[in-house]
Amino acid sequence: ARSGPPAGELEMEYRYSVQSRLAGLFLFTAVVFFFVALYNIAVEGRFFSREYHYFTRMERGDGISPRTRIEYKGLKAGAVSSITLEDGGQVRIDFFVYPEFNPHLKGFVYLKISSGNLIGGKSLELIPDGQGELLTENSKIPSESDPEVLSRAERGLLLIEPDSVGSNMEKILANVAAISQDMRQISRELGGSDANVTR
Repeated sequence: ARSGPPAGELEMEYRYSVQSRLAGLFLFTAVVFFFVALYNIAVEGRFFSREYHYFTRMERGDGISPRTRIEYKGLKAGAVSSITLEDGGQVRIDFFVYPEFNPHLKGFVYLKISSGNLIGGKSLELIPDGQGELLTENSKIPSESDPEVLSRAERGLLLIEPDSVGSNMEKILANVAAISQDMRQISRELGGSDANVTR
């Protein structure tokens, strides 16, 4: 009578089969998690949303960098995409605005430069007068130091409110409060006490 493979060989084949199935399952799970994470990052980062592009020119670009916030009424409305030094010595700042904020850019629109955080970063706030046609995409939005904006202010057509010390302090205190709250939350999640976190 013909005998089958030895028991040791069968055990090795079975072990190899189980290991290859486990490896395949692990690989499949990793690929699924990768694509789910990639999708979440894309949705959170608004990679699939339409962006409206504009630019401005300034004499200096202190505290402004790619990803600097573009704000409308205190909300994040977009971000700076690039900064370049032009041949004439001016700084060109290209930025984009999210689609839900673009319909508010009507009439004469200018950018107010605001002190944004503790380390000297800034944000750019869109100030539209809301009267007139919707702004054309890829057009220039002047900054508050632009001659056109200053001329309108001199003629009383718009009011430029300087960043007050009180306003800056409010923003800094709001940032400190948010950081403190995050630290307390992390401390609670790690099982520690938040007693040692500065309130």
